[in-house]
Amino acid sequence: MENLLETYKQLNDLGYTLQPFKQEDEHQLYDIFRHVVDAGGQFPFECNSKQEFHRQFLDAESNVYVCHSSNNEVIGGFYVRPNFSDRSRHIANAAYMVREGYRAQGIGTLLIKASLCIAKDLGFHAMQFNMVFSQNISAVRLYQKLGFRIIGKIPEAILNSDGTYQDGYIMYRSLEDI
Repeated sequence: MENLLETYKQLNDLGYTLQPFKQEDEHQLYDIFRHVVDAGGQFPFECNSKQEFHRQFLDAESNVYVCHSSNNEVIGGFYVRPNFSDRSRHIANAAYMVREGYRAQGIGTLLIKASLCIAKDLGFHAMQFNMVFSQNISAVRLYQKLGFRIIGKIPEAILNSDGTYQDGYIMYRSLEDI
């Protein structure tokens, strides 16, 4: 896997930059959050309020990064934070969002790669996702391609908008080889 500088270079070659979150990014990042929550295919949240955005993305332990286009539009972002507390703080958690018009261009892959490097630099030993939607097949495949494995399945974990349920996967990856 590439190191963080190589990932930054790949983003720059595409015309994008990745930087730590700044207050002026909040409105545009929140806009992406609202659309992702409303679509219902990535996050289990029903509420897309600014308070929920702050609770999910901007809590005190989150290291938030934002991807900008060349004209300074926020096109995506992610957080890295401890998945657990106390003696299990060495396992990270992350969540990713990419603006709709920028998906399927490799940006999400680069954001995930960057987050793995950043998590390692922050001292985390592993990363775990607690709820990857089983019907989000492209995300599951991408995570697997990047070294994650499914370590558990939660049957009927997510209520779909049509009243059916889908399973949730717990996915894990060591950061030892980063």
